[in-house]
Amino acid sequence: MASKTITGSCGCGNITWTSTAPPEHLDYCYCLTCQRVSGAPFMAWMGIPKAALQWNFKSKPFRYRPTLGDTDFVVSERTCCGNDGCNISLDYFLYPEKMHVAASTIVKNDFETPKVGCHIWTRHVPEWHVMPDDGVGRYHEFDDVFKAKLDGFLQNQEKK
Repeated sequence: MASKTITGSCGCGNITWTSTAPPEHLDYCYCLTCQRVSGAPFMAWMGIPKAALQWNFKSKPFRYRPTLGDTDFVVSERTCCGNDGCNISLDYFLYPEKMHVAASTIVKNDFETPKVGCHIWTRHVPEWHVMPDDGVGRYHEFDDVFKAKLDGFLQNQEKK
């Protein structure tokens, strides 16, 4: 019997990824960065254990580190395909064990897809977009667990 996997790809296929572990969560992010890089009202992100991820790069990816909101703090790195511009991953430094992959890049999934866990950065939902009435948490910025972890991370950065 073959092992279960979840696989993904950018639009042109130059970047592919495979995980042997199921996604841990699925969240919708309405932050301005996600909106601007996707051209959509939100991006869907799946958290996957880094140890289970394998990457294949046929061309050089584009990586950048945006600042957090209106601060000078950098807490993540985004990876895009250097050929087609597809947003493929979001790596938060405060979660060294996990990588967020863009759910829109999934090509095949042998695992059960998690239900949406929360909607974050809802203060930036465009007026023309109607959020689904799905009963999950909605947060003005980050959810409470992430916010607590972020606060600790930022305090450590300020001490450096």
